[in-house]
Amino acid sequence: DIKAVQRSFWVDFLPKIVTTTRRKAGIIATVRLLMEDQDIWNDLILLERMLRALIETLLSSTAEAGEKEDYLSMLEEMGGGGVKGTRLVHSRDGLHDAFADINPKVFVVQSLARLSHA
Repeated sequence: DIKAVQRSFWVDFLPKIVTTTRRKAGIIATVRLLMEDQDIWNDLILLERMLRALIETLLSSTAEAGEKEDYLSMLEEMGGGGVKGTRLVHSRDGLHDAFADINPKVFVVQSLARLSHA
C-alpha cells in the first residue's frame, strides 16, 4: 500500500538522506508526489508530515552545503599547492546527478506556484 510507504518510510527517512545527489532526488520525488497524488491532500496528517519532511530536508541541505563550502575553501587556503584538486575530490557524492540542471529550492517554489494556480 503506497500510503503505508508514504507514512512510515518516506516522511521518516527523507530528512535523513545524507548525500547531496540523493537528497535532491528525494526532494524532487516528494514534490512530485505532492503535486500528483490528490489523496495526500485529503489526509491532513500525512500532508503535514510530508511538508515537514520536505522543509527539514531543504533546510538541512542548505546548511550542509554552506559548511562544506567553508571546509573546502579552508583546505584550499591552508594547503597551497599540496591540496590541488581538493574541491574536486571532496565535493562529489560519487553518484551521477540525474537532476543536475534542477535547483531543488526553485523546483519546490515553481511547483507550489503551479499548484496554487490550478
